[in-house]
Amino acid sequence: MNGYAKGLQQYRSALADVDGARQAWPEVRSLLQRTLNAIGSEERLAWEVQVNDVFTHRESVIATLGRRPSPFQYNPDSPLNQVMNNDQVLHKEFGALVFSQLTNGRVAAWVQFPQCDQFASESDEATRVLGIGGAEEWDEARIHRVVGAFFEALAHWELDTQATDSPSPVGFQINRNEASTMNSSEATE
Repeated sequence: MNGYAKGLQQYRSALADVDGARQAWPEVRSLLQRTLNAIGSEERLAWEVQVNDVFTHRESVIATLGRRPSPFQYNPDSPLNQVMNNDQVLHKEFGALVFSQLTNGRVAAWVQFPQCDQFASESDEATRVLGIGGAEEWDEARIHRVVGAFFEALAHWELDTQATDSPSPVGFQINRNEASTMNSSEATE
């Protein structure tokens, strides 16, 4: 037996697994679309289910919750805003649930957290993986569980406050380090 036979067999097996997963993707993609549309209709959700099909076998099925005016807006009575002509309407993206086939053929699901114009920072958590599995692992029940995890993650994100002790809190983080430094210095005075 030569020294490379085991590695070569593993490689051939891996390629066959990836090809099989890619062949199963169209059926999984259709199941995702049908299930997400059914959930949206049944629950009267204001979400739109779309397919990003720019690349074959890298398509994404995306359920977006939409974009609306942000709760944070420039105060028109502020002298600084008047001088800076800060009068545009700011918007909030309410988040999205994304399913996509990975390069190895497996399917990943993740939450894209809400974004608000001018209120996100580089330290904000923008996305979180909710699950990864082979095509054969995705069925209606698993999609329902992921949708539940998606809304739980959004609820936590919306309710989180800057007073949390979490090292990486969710929600909008604006000058969090400055605020915590100021609060701790004020406490020592």
